[in-house]
This record gives sequence, structure tokens and C-alpha cells, in this order.
Amino acid sequence: MPGFLVRILLLLLVLLLLGPT
Repeated sequence: MPGFLVRILLLLLVLLLLGPT
């Protein structure tokens, strides 16, 4: 499902943004 993939992409983006901090 596209929605599921979108959620995964959003989670990855958040992790990448919060990771380096």
C-alpha cells in the first residue's frame, strides 16, 4: 500500500533529521 510506504519514508526522514542532533 502506498500509504504504508509513505509512513516508512516519513519515519526515515524524521530519524535522519533527529539522528545527527
